[in-house]
Amino acid sequence: MLQHNSVAITGVQATQERILGIAHRIPVLTCRIVSDRTNSQVFFKCKNFGKVKVLIPNRDFR
Repeated sequence: MLQHNSVAITGVQATQERILGIAHRIPVLTCRIVSDRTNSQVFFKCKNFGKVKVLIPNRDFR
């Protein structure tokens, strides 16, 4: 049963198909030291490693 704030995989797949070729992937890195100190897995979104002039869609992009 889906919770009110959860997302179905079909919605994610539909969005992926809709923005394919428009938005570029931005690299994500992890740091073991930060993850160990926070007792969780931490991901860093590295915009400076992405393509120049990357389109970062917001909620208005549909």
